[in-house]
Amino acid sequence: METIKIHPKVKKVAGQDKEEKKNQGLVEELVEGLVESQKKILDLVKKLPSISKKELAGHVGISETAVDKNIAQLKKKRLLRRVGPDKGGHWELVKPKK
Repeated sequence: METIKIHPKVKKVAGQDKEEKKNQGLVEELVEGLVESQKKILDLVKKLPSISKKELAGHVGISETAVDKNIAQLKKKRLLRRVGPDKGGHWELVKPKK
């Protein structure tokens, strides 16, 4: 079994401290109709835009294939987009139009 390195800036995913609550604003606007894994992915991307799919899988506790499927759904809903190449690029949350 492969060991996944956890990004040092992410202390915990499930619990919320003051900083996490502060960063929840945009993510909470986007989460209606999303499954828990997608909510966690958006939260992590908000904190760490350059996070890899492998790191996302480790933090969320799902396979890389499941991360790919969840990201595809988030892109389809126009909530998430990738900017730049696979290596060196970053994720962006797309603000909903009101």
